[in-house]
Amino acid sequence: MKRRAVIGTLVLLLAAGAAWRYAFVRHEPLRERRRELGIGAVYPEEGMPPLISFTTVALGGFRGLLVDLLWMRAAELQSEGRYFEIVQLADWITKLEPELPEVWAYHAWNMAYNISVMFESPEDRWRWVRHGIQLLRDRGLEYNPGNPKLYFELAWLFQHKIGGSLDRAGPYYRQAWAGLMDDLLGGGSPDFAALREDDLAGFRLDPQRMAAVDRQYGPLDWRRPEAHAIYWIDRGLEHAREPGRKLMLQRVLYQSLILAYRNGSLIGETHETLFATAPNFNLFPRADAVLKDTMRAHPQNRGTRNAYANFLREAVVYFHAAGREQRSREIFERLGRLDPEATSYTDPARFAARYAAEYLLSIHREPDGVVEHLFYQAAAYARLGLEDRARARRAFAGEVHAALKAEYPGLAEAGILRRRARERMDRRLREATPDHPVHVSTGVFLSERPET
Repeated sequence: MKRRAVIGTLVLLLAAGAAWRYAFVRHEPLRERRRELGIGAVYPEEGMPPLISFTTVALGGFRGLLVDLLWMRAAELQSEGRYFEIVQLADWITKLEPELPEVWAYHAWNMAYNISVMFESPEDRWRWVRHGIQLLRDRGLEYNPGNPKLYFELAWLFQHKIGGSLDRAGPYYRQAWAGLMDDLLGGGSPDFAALREDDLAGFRLDPQRMAAVDRQYGPLDWRRPEAHAIYWIDRGLEHAREPGRKLMLQRVLYQSLILAYRNGSLIGETHETLFATAPNFNLFPRADAVLKDTMRAHPQNRGTRNAYANFLREAVVYFHAAGREQRSREIFERLGRLDPEATSYTDPARFAARYAAEYLLSIHREPDGVVEHLFYQAAAYARLGLEDRARARRAFAGEVHAALKAEYPGLAEAGILRRRARERMDRRLREATPDHPVHVSTGVFLSERPET
């Protein structure tokens, strides 16, 4: 009986060995056939890390089984919140299946979103956000240069993680990135012809491509994260063939352009005690054109049409708050043709004050906070010596105050709220340092939260 068991075991081992050998022999022809048919990504053979080269050849088709097991374990760790352990698992998966875009996206997301927020220090958080960016940009796209999903994920990290307001360390990220780009490019509007590819290689930026993106969508401030989101989306659009995937990329493109027009200019130097950003009105026509092109390409998509209507509503507010009355009225008339209810106000100034009041109430909750928010932005302009902008913002704060007064009779007087805003600015500047400056966004609907 024991002899038969031994013989059976030997037969199974021989069969397994033969199957392994067959898989090993057939693996390379199958990969070659996948190349011919254009199935899946093909990563570069020359310069491939030895471990990836070994596992690709040695494991052959059995790599998939091991990857499935690692993915199952990663899912368990995810449900348990054990994010640091996922880092090692994900690293193994990328070595076993570098052509799998999902693992690169998942690994980068885990670093930038899950692990970063486990730290209190903004410097430590920023380190993990940068790890996520570098993973996608320097490794994921190296092995999957034609995969639009990875371009989308990379652009999203710039637009949402660095440029967004959900992470309390967001102001630090934006300052840190601006400092890096200032040192690299010599300012927000670089001389692209003078930039050398070798100097930009560490960030995988192509100066000629940057110049083309700036001509098409700019002028951009390349110290801002939105400019880099636009750069990587533009590269991803080259590889997007399916309508759904293309729409996904186009949404990030127009969202980034809207954010850049609303808050895409850095005022002053990157290492001063007041780090302030402001609207870039030159980008409004660019964002307008991209949104309209997207609507024409996807006429059945209601989300894009709604996004365009909101874009025009906010533009009426932004231009009016900046004292650009004629442009605000032109946009208001366009809005009326798209949304007749908006014309019930008959006057863009009344519409702008009411719309801003309702929008800001959803953020600040208290009407006093809404008006003080606008006076605080005016105080930032004044501190930077931009008195024309400060005067326009103070006037708009007064209009919003008047719009709220009828509904909230307990609203503090405008003069009191203006003084509070100025005193808050003075107090914060006294405590600020170049490494931890006062962060102010002068976009009407945007604000920076101080580090705690």
